Amino acid sequence: MAWTTPVIVEVCVGMEVTAYSSAEI
Repeated sequence: MAWTTPVIVEVCVGMEVTAYSSAEI
């Protein structure tokens, strides 16, 4: 389970970056 948390954080960050990029366009 030590590797599960970083993956979740990475997905959340990736979605946040995608939303930010979409809003910027």
